[in-house]
Amino acid sequence: MKDYAEKTAVVTGGASGIGLALGRELAARGARVVLADAEQSALDTAVAGLLATGRTAHGVATDAVPYTHSTLPTNYPVYISGVARSLKHN
Repeated sequence: MKDYAEKTAVVTGGASGIGLALGRELAARGARVVLADAEQSALDTAVAGLLATGRTAHGVATDAVPYTHSTLPTNYPVYISGVARSLKHN
């Protein structure tokens, strides 16, 4: 199992389904998780769920569909928890 301690992971589509499952797994492995999703209410619920388990999590309301993996706005995690080390585009 890879250790993500002290690393930041950005997961698009992170409010539900595979994206949320991936965010939970990364958090369980020690990552600071930034969930990105277009659905604000689902995003708030997902982040609250991660925080309730003692994990570090943040939510960014954004629609990642118009972006490619190289242009997805990844500057947000820098301001909250350091350079993003892992970007999971779901």
